[in-house]
Amino acid sequence: MHLHFVCTGNVYRSRFAETYIKSKKLPNIIVSSSGTQADKYSQIIGPVAWESMRFIKNNNLVPFLKPIQDKTTSFILSEADKVIFFSKANFDYVKINLGYDKENYEIWEIADVADLPDNQHSIEDDVRRMKESENTLLTIKQRIDIFLELLKLS
Repeated sequence: MHLHFVCTGNVYRSRFAETYIKSKKLPNIIVSSSGTQADKYSQIIGPVAWESMRFIKNNNLVPFLKPIQDKTTSFILSEADKVIFFSKANFDYVKINLGYDKENYEIWEIADVADLPDNQHSIEDDVRRMKESENTLLTIKQRIDIFLELLKLS
């Protein structure tokens, strides 16, 4: 099975999801990820959001991280058996702009790094942002674990 994760920049949610599943070294799972606006986010954020990179490093997942982000294309979506969108906005984007009309998808509605508070005026603000981003990535990890468990049962 080929799982593909889609978010906005491919620097936070989808990138972590891909990295986490790759770390499991599952024999029958191919995993990839992309962002609907990856080209824009690569210029703003760089290859990986620091919030995601911190979590990936602290969980020894760096060897499974792809080096750069990928932009979502019709071809990438057509290769996947299952597409997981991290927001309805991401789904709507590919439906409108890429003509995506398949039914092999789920929408998880998990907050983007851009949705985190950005008032980093103090150490407390930075710590709060780290905790919130860590909670987001733990939520993704839990959703993936449940999803993979359901795959085993079917």
